Amino acid sequence: MKYLFLVLLCWAVGFALPYFAAYVQLIAAAVAVCVILVGLYYYIDTRINAIRL
Repeated sequence: MKYLFLVLLCWAVGFALPYFAAYVQLIAAAVAVCVILVGLYYYIDTRINAIRL
């Protein structure tokens, strides 16, 4: 019974891993986009302030 549980666990992990990897990539891409947008916003904001001053 213990071995059956381990086999099922390994099978479930092997089955879910591609989906999990894709999900992690999706989150990483979203975070990267947010960081780039925020950085761009602050860069443009500082440039405008510099021009104003």
